[in-house]
Amino acid sequence: MSAAGRRERQAALAGLFRGVFRWLAGAGVPYWITYGTLLGWHRERGLLPPDRDVDFGAPVEAYAALLSA
Repeated sequence: MSAAGRRERQAALAGLFRGVFRWLAGAGVPYWITYGTLLGWHRERGLLPPDRDVDFGAPVEAYAALLSA
């Protein structure tokens, strides 16, 4: 993948991260980042360069609230 393609993918993932973050915060449920997203935050203070997704967790008890959000 070209450098421009990697930047475009990172920008798209950052937008996805912000959108999911806003959705979860707006639903008023507890949530956290997990897996590669958490590792990227710890190591890079952002997404890891090879990331292709964002990872969030929430308690199973919040499922109904998230479906209606």
